[in-house]
Amino acid sequence: MKDFEDAIQSSAAEIHQIDLILTRNKNDFTDTTIKVLTPKEFLKD
Repeated sequence: MKDFEDAIQSSAAEIHQIDLILTRNKNDFTDTTIKVLTPKEFLKD
């Protein structure tokens, strides 16, 4: 990942078996196995 903070969030989510990451910029999380949603997408589910 290009952004250090995004990499930390993704790694922490994987380690703690978090189901998803909410973000306004999904493009920052293309290299993760965690489901990534925008707030709007999350509220629709």
